[in-house]
Amino acid sequence: MSDQVLVIDDEESVRITLRRALAEEGFSVETAESGRAGLRTVKQAAPDVAVVDLKLGDASGLDVLRDLKSRCPETVTIMISAYGDVQDVVQAMKLGADDYVQKPYDLDEMVRCVTQTLHASRMREALQPVGDGTGGGIGLARILGEADVMEDVRETILKIVPSGARTVLVHGETGTGKELVARALHYESDRAPQPFVKLNCSAIPESLFESELFGHERGTFTDAQESRPGLAEIADKGTLFLDEIGDAGAVAQAKLLTFIEERRFRRLGGREDLEVDVRIVAATNKDLDLESDSGNFRNDLLHRLKVIGISLPSLREREGDVTFLAQRFVEEFRTQAGKPDMKLSDEALECLESYGWPGNVRELRNAMERVVLLEDCDVIRPQHLSQKIRGSSGLSRARGLMDKSGLPLAAVEREHIQRILEQTEGNRTRAAEILGITRQTLINKLKMYEHLSGASSDKEDDSSDEP
Repeated sequence: MSDQVLVIDDEESVRITLRRALAEEGFSVETAESGRAGLRTVKQAAPDVAVVDLKLGDASGLDVLRDLKSRCPETVTIMISAYGDVQDVVQAMKLGADDYVQKPYDLDEMVRCVTQTLHASRMREALQPVGDGTGGGIGLARILGEADVMEDVRETILKIVPSGARTVLVHGETGTGKELVARALHYESDRAPQPFVKLNCSAIPESLFESELFGHERGTFTDAQESRPGLAEIADKGTLFLDEIGDAGAVAQAKLLTFIEERRFRRLGGREDLEVDVRIVAATNKDLDLESDSGNFRNDLLHRLKVIGISLPSLREREGDVTFLAQRFVEEFRTQAGKPDMKLSDEALECLESYGWPGNVRELRNAMERVVLLEDCDVIRPQHLSQKIRGSSGLSRARGLMDKSGLPLAAVEREHIQRILEQTEGNRTRAAEILGITRQTLINKLKMYEHLSGASSDKEDDSSDEP
């Protein structure tokens, strides 16, 4: 039975788009146009997840949350908040909300939030009997990989957690899992019951950075109709994740330096300094040493950030993990898609291992999700993978063979094509798909090889091809 999601929002367009997006991910979705209607639905059957807008026409989202949690404490709740709702978000987290998504949001972001928050909640439940009440193991369990370098990463996290380190810098290419590391540092620590708050430094205009991070008092600027706490204040006793810190502007860097040094700040328009206890985890895909040398990043801020650092390896550096992760992702998505028998062939795994994965684990995960959702087969073969993966991996294998054999590339290519034809029992259509070329290109290459060898071949017969 699929997981039940209840969307409570007074905007019809929001209800329609969320229903469609979540249903496509395998959730069973009900919607309610008001707080009262949503609570009536809850009375009939408790949903696994409730997505609730903080601003409803007939009621406060906080009142709905409070009532919902009293009736169904096990329901995972995610709040939808507008830009100026930060104070309400703080109250929502205190009332038991599991997470929040700020408008305007991306549909993929919302679906990921629902999926991950539900998964994390169930992990907490599973670990509760043997845990220490802090949610230990939830974050670390999501850092997958059997390569030695990933074991080193997990060991480093476990060393940092009890150390009391209040500032950590995570570096790695896009898609290597920097946010997963930040969450692991949070959920493996005694800060786990407190908020994990994320600020994407590249997504906030520099003119709004200080207000977003530190908050503002009423009347500070035209639209400041009420006082609002910033993300630093919300994260008190928890973790503040500064993503893409290498993209922070000069003014933002100066503000961050003072805050990291003192853990004190003042709201815009405020007269009093506020002090918070937060662990700051910063992440970047840039080489901050080079950025500092070129004058794009403050040297003093860099030294404050890199007291303790974690370097995440690219997927290319994780021997054996492409196969391990690909199989894990297929297992995950085939369950959601209702295709329990789907698996990867050895030939497909060979293609995946040969590809360079510039987008790292994120790209691999997306590739496996696409294959599982779109292909109707029990065995995933090379022809089911994208042409980019097939073509790149084929070239990589050919170059590798050339390096080992010392033969010219044309000879290696010919040998590789003949081997694929043997695998497909002479079916040129299937062989071309596996090689990532057109059927006509394959035929032309075969004719060229026959001409070079001066031999006529019986392989001109296409009788083994599919109609």
